[in-house]
Amino acid sequence: MRADALSGAICMGRAARLNRAGEGITPPGVLGALRRIDPSDLGDVLWAITTRCEPAEQTDIIRDAWSSALHPRIPLDAKLAGVTSHSKAIIDACCPFAWKDKFPPASSLTPDEARIIEAKWGAALKTPS
Repeated sequence: MRADALSGAICMGRAARLNRAGEGITPPGVLGALRRIDPSDLGDVLWAITTRCEPAEQTDIIRDAWSSALHPRIPLDAKLAGVTSHSKAIIDACCPFAWKDKFPPASSLTPDEARIIEAKWGAALKTPS
């Protein structure tokens, strides 16, 4: 097993276990993704989810997960009643381990190719303002 695939499996398993057990405050969503993903770049995150995730197999919804009264999604009346739980999503956007040797490489344009296409088609592709 490759180290990156193993660490991804361990991280996703740990995220699921922590959310189910209520150990620690975790964010409302956990995304597991390996290689070439910048978690601070929403484009990278969405790319990983849409190209690597089979939602029926790689998404868990954990209901009534422990949280904090500071969470903005918990209604005020529920907070006043002492409710500090809400649901969380765990999305596994790692390449499937069973396909580790067959998963298609990512395709993208080089900066030069992007400039050539923009020069040729840029005016046609711009949205009217």
